[in-house]
Parts: sequence; C-alpha cells; structure tokens
Amino acid sequence: MVFMLPVAVLVAAQQDAMTQDSVTYRDGLISVVLADQRSQVRIADRLPELPRTVSRQMFQLGETKVTFDKDGLLIEKNGWKGRSRLASVPTSDVLFTPEIIAEHRAMANRGEISLNVSAMNGAVAVDDKLYMWLRWERKTGESWLEGVFELDASLEQPTTKFIGKMPGNSFATGVANDRLRLDGEELIAPVRAQEGWGLGRFKLADGTTTFEKAASQAKDAFFVPGSKMMATVRATSYGTTIVGLWGPGFGYRETIESRGTLAGIYEPGIVVFRFGGIDVVSHGQTGAKMAIPKGAGFRAIPGGLVFWEPNANPKRVTVVDRSFINRATWAAQ
Repeated sequence: MVFMLPVAVLVAAQQDAMTQDSVTYRDGLISVVLADQRSQVRIADRLPELPRTVSRQMFQLGETKVTFDKDGLLIEKNGWKGRSRLASVPTSDVLFTPEIIAEHRAMANRGEISLNVSAMNGAVAVDDKLYMWLRWERKTGESWLEGVFELDASLEQPTTKFIGKMPGNSFATGVANDRLRLDGEELIAPVRAQEGWGLGRFKLADGTTTFEKAASQAKDAFFVPGSKMMATVRATSYGTTIVGLWGPGFGYRETIESRGTLAGIYEPGIVVFRFGGIDVVSHGQTGAKMAIPKGAGFRAIPGGLVFWEPNANPKRVTVVDRSFINRATWAAQ
C-alpha cells in the first residue's frame, strides 16, 4: 500500500530543505546559507580597518593624478603639474564680504590662522570629477573654515572650485582622512552642527544641504568601514570605552561598553574588543557577546557571523546568528 503525503506537507518539506542553514568550505571560499540569505567569504580578504589619519591621499581619475598632503593639492596630467595651497579661498570676494576678508587677513598676520588649506576631511570620485571636503585650521588645531570643492579632471589643466558647504563641520583630524561617502546624487558625512551631531547631506545638483540629528554630542563620529552606518567612540573617566551605533531603521544608541582595546567595527554593528590575544565580539543590535577562538578568523555576514580555525588553513568553520547561537558547522574530513 502506498501512502501519499498531503501537498502542504510536501511543500513545507521542500521549503525547509531549501532554506536550511548550512556552511561549506573549499579552496579559500566559505559559502553560507543563513536565515534565507546566501553569502560568501574569501578568507584571504582583509578586514576593513577603522578610520585613521594618513599623511597623504592619492586619487587617479583617468590620466589625472591628484595628491593631497601637508602642502595642499598636487595635480598631474600628461606631464603637466599644478600645486595649490588654496590660499585664495579665505580671501575670495565671491565667498566673503570685504569685512570678513579683512578679518581673515588680520588673523593670519597675527599668526592665529593660516590662509593655506590644512587638511582633507574626505573625498569622493564621480566619473571625471573629484569632490573634496577640505578644512582650514587655527594654530590651535581647531577648524575655522570648511568647504566642498569640485576638481574637474576632464580639463587639459584640471582646476578646483568651491561648490558649497556641508551642514556642519567634520570630526576628522590630521592631514587626510576618509569621512565622506556618496549616496546616490548626494555627498554624506557625520557632522557637528549647532543642534547636535548627525548625518549631513550635500546635494551635488544644486548644493542644498540637509541634516538628520543623531544625538546631542559626540567626541568622534565616523562611518563604519565599508558601509553607511555611523559609529561613535568615547572613553570614560573610569577606564572603559563606549561605542555607539547609528543606522537607518534603528536610530542611534550607545550599546557597547568594554575595558578592552577597540579592534574593529563592522556592518551591521559588529564591535570587536581585544583582551590580550583574545577578540571578544559584540553585536550592537542584540547585545550578544562571544569570544573568537585564538588564531581564528571571522567575518560579519547577513544575519550573523562566521568564524573559522585556524585562520590560514581552516579545519573547522562555524556559523552563528545575530544572537551568536550556533546554526551550522563544517569540519574537514
């Protein structure tokens, strides 16, 4: 006698088989299915670093090479070179009134400021245009002038022009940083504004700006490497570090506090603190924590985390969900 299963049971069984969590490893590639989402991780790929200040930033736009360092902009194209410290910007009668220009000159004569550009908060290349967010500093290191500039690399001798201002100042420090992103037709960045800090937007089409407040204040705010999420980091008087996260759909929260050394922040809110040789990973949205085995590698994936050991030649790969509950394991035979 043959028994027939109901159609609904067969469909459910097929769906379970299709969406079952799994992980496989072959030739340096980890393939994961977790909560209906597929992802792949190449173990040779490096984890993105936390934002850091560098002494020089270089960009290549076709035949045009642009370098920013402590001496300002260096533009090179087909044997032509142009160096600019943009000293004319603070005294431009297009941007400032005669009274403000006179004040800028007086401050420079007193040694309080330099008319030369000090730093680059960040830059984004779009086709043959380079959009740069530049900063002028006081001798004390505080920003007193910031602006967005467009460099047109299509010209025989590329030039730079002022196109507007972000709706607040940058958190960047040092000569060159990476605090600017492109979102569709807008430049975006974490900014300090009069009403607090948050996400600033600058529309490339017409220079209009908007500001989305995240919180009242922050000592530092930056994009989570490789994403448009923002993070804040602040030290407490009692020896801990507090990390806050901001992202579409869940707003801003200070969610993780630790006494370890901050080692990394990754989308969608994975925060890593190091204690000696041990990495402790926290999920900013669920609060879950786990220690990564010493010598293991790991990556955030959609829906959770994957880690493997040893790092260079995995013999075991484990997948956990957002609560760091084990969902799938692969082991070498």
